[in-house]
Amino acid sequence: MLLPLLRRSLPRTRLLRLLSSTPPPHPPPPPFDLPLNETALSSFYASIQPPSSASSTPPPAPSSLPSSSPSATPEARLDHTRQARTGFPEVVFGSSKTPLQVATILESLAAKSESAVLATRITPEAWASIQSLPSSSGASPSFLSTLSYCPSGRCITVPPSPASPPPPSFSKTILVVTAGTTDIPVAEECALTLEACGVQPVRLFDCGVAGLHRIVSQLPLLASPAVSSVIVIAGMDGALPSVVAGLVQVPVIAVPTSIGYGASFGGIASALA
Repeated sequence: MLLPLLRRSLPRTRLLRLLSSTPPPHPPPPPFDLPLNETALSSFYASIQPPSSASSTPPPAPSSLPSSSPSATPEARLDHTRQARTGFPEVVFGSSKTPLQVATILESLAAKSESAVLATRITPEAWASIQSLPSSSGASPSFLSTLSYCPSGRCITVPPSPASPPPPSFSKTILVVTAGTTDIPVAEECALTLEACGVQPVRLFDCGVAGLHRIVSQLPLLASPAVSSVIVIAGMDGALPSVVAGLVQVPVIAVPTSIGYGASFGGIASALA
């Protein structure tokens, strides 16, 4: 419709120039290089604040930023300032790490953290090796005695120091729901992470759509005003999160897994569910 109208209203030479012209390229954005120091962060926070008025003032920039510490091991360069930036310390991914690496990294992170520290994907065999590390290896026996292990979630938790401030309190509840029993390892890792953040989750396991009466029987809890969000872990085609989302009025976070029967098509099925 537009092209015939242009043909009638514009000379041929001008029309050809119009159709063949391209808009000038946008200049590239300036490079974002923010050094991790207090002065740079203060300047950055000040630059993104809305214009101040007589009735409001911008929130103050952080007054201090923890300095980086030496690496716990020659292979690990730890992010000790992550808690200052995000509110939660670095989580240790335990898969493929040696027992000594896991122990020394956890000890170094815990020394700088004001909250619990987590190591995930720790097999029972790796946990047994960590617990039996000799003092000659460099691991601290007193530190190892403070660790707790959840076999179903495959996580190690380092409790916060008694001198640390208490974590923020949450008045609402977060539900952690699984479609099947085989999804429990993922759900437990999720629940342990919430607990490390100071949230007490409620677990609802084996509520898959193969028997809808199982999730329907939990409607009073799902509809409770105390629930702020629901995390749903389901395997393969990931049908349960969509069912739960149709039953509640709070945000639903879907966590697909590669466990169980059905067709996942490389994750496409759960993404479209």
